[in-house]
Amino acid sequence: MNLLGIKEKSFLPIASFPFFKRAYTVESNFSSELGFTLIELIIVILLIAIMGAVAFPLFNRNTFDVGTAAATVQTDIRMAQELAMARNQSVSIDFDVAGQYDIDDPGGTNDWTRVLPGNAVTNDVTVSFNQYGEPENGSDDYEVTVSAGGESRTITVEAYSGRVTVS
Repeated sequence: MNLLGIKEKSFLPIASFPFFKRAYTVESNFSSELGFTLIELIIVILLIAIMGAVAFPLFNRNTFDVGTAAATVQTDIRMAQELAMARNQSVSIDFDVAGQYDIDDPGGTNDWTRVLPGNAVTNDVTVSFNQYGEPENGSDDYEVTVSAGGESRTITVEAYSGRVTVS
């Protein structure tokens, strides 16, 4: 502190204060710099609203994605095919229009039912695989259609190879 009661803060270039050798400041006790301005609060509220508008549709569980359902059916058909090869026995997967399908394991350890929401499977079909993983239907391809909300996917099991595709 100097003789006038002003606290010395720091040195400033002489060009900014040509008539002082040192810069002096008076300490203020104002607390107006604490808190947020109205504009800052409005910006934060807008950002939260935008993030909520983007995230809210992700929590709508009334609908399901047809592509995801078709991929699930495709994976389950492949699992039945691999189960037939592992058991060295015939394994079948039965689809019905109620939107569910059953995998029938002759060993009885992997029998299970999956239910797709909203009656998504639109045709009754039974896909059977022999111990080599080949379809047992002869020369015709198996087709299972999954649809909802005007969108549909067809899962095809090729007759001779057993290859499972989604289109």
